[in-house]
Amino acid sequence: VLVIGCGNSDFSEQMWANGYRHLLSIDYSGTVIKQMRAKSLARHGGVQPEGLRYEEMDLHDIKAADGAFDVIMDKACLDALVTDPSLAVFRDVSSMIDETLRVLSMDNGKYVCVTLAQTHVLKFLLTKFAVGWAYQLLIPFTNEEHASDLS
Repeated sequence: VLVIGCGNSDFSEQMWANGYRHLLSIDYSGTVIKQMRAKSLARHGGVQPEGLRYEEMDLHDIKAADGAFDVIMDKACLDALVTDPSLAVFRDVSSMIDETLRVLSMDNGKYVCVTLAQTHVLKFLLTKFAVGWAYQLLIPFTNEEHASDLS
């Protein structure tokens, strides 16, 4: 699993704790990666857990072979990158996604995107993945929204 734009989230640690043992979490910020490595060492008694790595990496240049990952996990990475609906942002982020997809296995590989689903982010996703990709769009709702459906 490649976790893109991991930031300082505990998401990768939680995945590791739930049995995922081949995780590479990347972020462009060397400071964040150093912090995440330190947090991970502290959590695991000074030993880096096998199968959980944090690496500084630019999404324009992912240091991995073509098709190296079965799953690309994007937890709010696109939310942070797709800052507005401009063509310049679309082109820049599109080139990052192309590089990300290069390292995704073409044999049933999955790109999983957890997003706040802002309109411009959804437009980007649906435009970028409109041709040649099967996708599911799942939109959760709050208990309050669901409660009105039950009355």
